[in-house]
Amino acid sequence: MKTKYLRLLCFCSGIIVFLAIYGIAPLDVTYDAWIFNNYIETDITQLYAGWLAYLNTPDLLPFTFSEMIAYPFGDYASLTDVIPFVAVIFKLLSPLLPDVFQFFGIVCCLNMALQALSGAMIISLFTKNKVYIYISSLLFCFSPILIERMFRHSSLSFHWLILFAIYLYLKGVRKKDNKIAIYFVILSVISVWTHLYFTPIVIGFFLAYILDDTIRNKASRGNYILFATSILLCVISGYMLGIFQMGTSNTSGYGYLSMNLNALFNPVSLGPNWWVPGKGEIIWSSFLPVRALTNNNIESFNYLGLGVLLSLFSMVCFIAYRLIKNFNMVIHNLIGLIKRHFFLTLFMCFTTIFAVTNVVCAFSYVILTIPLPESLLNIFNAFRASGRLFWSVNYILVTISLLFILYILKEKKRLCTVFLIGMLSLQIIDLSPALLEKHESFQVEQSYYNQVAVDEIIEIIGEHDGIFYLELIEDRALCASLLKAEKSNNLWIINREDYGVEKMNEEIERVKLELLSGEAPYNNHVYATRDEDFIEKIKLINGIQIEQHNEFYYILNRS
Repeated sequence: MKTKYLRLLCFCSGIIVFLAIYGIAPLDVTYDAWIFNNYIETDITQLYAGWLAYLNTPDLLPFTFSEMIAYPFGDYASLTDVIPFVAVIFKLLSPLLPDVFQFFGIVCCLNMALQALSGAMIISLFTKNKVYIYISSLLFCFSPILIERMFRHSSLSFHWLILFAIYLYLKGVRKKDNKIAIYFVILSVISVWTHLYFTPIVIGFFLAYILDDTIRNKASRGNYILFATSILLCVISGYMLGIFQMGTSNTSGYGYLSMNLNALFNPVSLGPNWWVPGKGEIIWSSFLPVRALTNNNIESFNYLGLGVLLSLFSMVCFIAYRLIKNFNMVIHNLIGLIKRHFFLTLFMCFTTIFAVTNVVCAFSYVILTIPLPESLLNIFNAFRASGRLFWSVNYILVTISLLFILYILKEKKRLCTVFLIGMLSLQIIDLSPALLEKHESFQVEQSYYNQVAVDEIIEIIGEHDGIFYLELIEDRALCASLLKAEKSNNLWIINREDYGVEKMNEEIERVKLELLSGEAPYNNHVYATRDEDFIEKIKLINGIQIEQHNEFYYILNRS
């Protein structure tokens, strides 16, 4: 089988894996009730709200900007993790789209296919055996950290960006190729246009490649120029998408969202209603017990799966045995391996330390807290969910687990095939509790549990252009519902502490004063409040029509 056909087979097999786990329901672009029901948590609903805001904005530029959110100021939908390049593509195609359109199923299916393809490309650097490559590509698909993110936080499911970065690094240090740096530049820019958490990972592999390549082949000025170009293009892309306008002063959490030291073998992640004590856990292993976490480990999940863990354990035992047999030779080989990949090793160490953070947690204990300067914390807060950066190490470990089997059984092809199939089978069986739960989530078509209440609100709004709440309220599902009906609103959906809060609160107070003075702050908008005292005052103004629905009062018009 030719290489291109093998890669196509791996790509298509990734699609089959996706369908086996989720079925075809997510691929129905008009089916969005599971989003409004906040699949796992509200992040997916926030993302959908951002897409609807941008979709219903007349202008393509600025990219992802919409005046329909954070009304009347508007904001960048990229700050809702909208997957900017996907949003821009479908925005261009909007005249052809149905009235209801969610792209997450299509995107996640494509991501799984590219996961298989990029995994196959990594292993193909070390073996020409097509069977080995194919089985290995499937193992990359059954990565818990990928499947866990698929629909909970779809913009973070582009794990093939990490695998392609690993592939480019390994290919570049094994054989001189002047195109590697160019590919890294492209990958770096793509990472900004998907989700910013992938950017330091791709940039880290890029820098490790350049520095390790420099040690071997002397300095390459062109590579350093291209690295600087990638940084510049990433910064420009960030400004184009409004990412940097938030600033680190509007966020915190580094150390609070740390990675527990048991992350690699702790098979538990957030489930629905995870904020309710005693609820909201998804179990990822049929065999390993759930380990305790501290309260600040909600982004800790980095479980490898039992298939990968057993391969790595076997490798450690093998190295220990060889150390006993021939200590000097093994140490010499290990030192040589580290020297060949010295800066990659440094990068892996850095991302591990960064993921663990200055608040070191083991199981249910905080065992060490290291004070950090406020200036440094402000920088680190930009990547406060630090456990995500460990994904680079996670996939390196998966790669090593596969290469160990290929190395130890390289002369025994049939036995190697059996071991790889066994590793893959064990991985799937181990992950089956979570896989079955994911599968069942999409087998019965849901309806939005709050649809009746939302329909009543939209009916009250009627022909008005939008609604302005006179208190700062966070309700992502309601925000998305209003945007789906093409109604602008000022509901708070960007989850970054006080971002935009002061500005919006000042605007709310200004609007309330104008309403009390008999003025109309915005053309053709409904105003909503739960403040009964304010309603009693506004009733004194002639021409005001007020309707009550549940706990809200709606000020509809004035003469």
